[in-house]
Amino acid sequence: DRVDVLVSLAATRVDAYVLEGDFPCLARLITGVEIFYALNFILGILIENGQLDLLLQKYSAAADTNTGTAEAVRGFRMAVLTSLKHFNPNDLDAFALVYTHFDMKHETATLLESRAEQSCEQWFRRYNKDQDEDLLDSMRYFIEAAEVHSSIDAGNKTRKDCAQASLLSLQIRMPY
Repeated sequence: DRVDVLVSLAATRVDAYVLEGDFPCLARLITGVEIFYALNFILGILIENGQLDLLLQKYSAAADTNTGTAEAVRGFRMAVLTSLKHFNPNDLDAFALVYTHFDMKHETATLLESRAEQSCEQWFRRYNKDQDEDLLDSMRYFIEAAEVHSSIDAGNKTRKDCAQASLLSLQIRMPY
């Protein structure tokens, strides 16, 4: 019952906070109460208004003072990722921010590999193949993915990412 009262009270105030631009209050409400599933609509509002960084900072500060349990951290992380997938699925920088914030190395490496592949595809679609900025970006993403994989002792994946970066380096040096 208390959760329902809090959610209905929050729902009546959310519009006022958004109009006033008082996003820290919304972030504080979510991080202080820790009923992420019920306040998911507020997560969406914060993400849609570009306040993901503020939300993560507020949660870190609250988790430091409350010594949050692993279950609470996992719940918050899942709520944020679910909201991102729903409200902002193409913002790879936002996903990278969340993955980095929660030290999600496998997801970070997978995201970097995906970005590398997208950069290669952009280069393939170019009319003028002499412009190699996309290949440089792709090579950089593969190198970063290899660094992440090496930090978690994923040897085969590290080797594969290094090989991809090496092939891109050859493509840049010998385009024809």
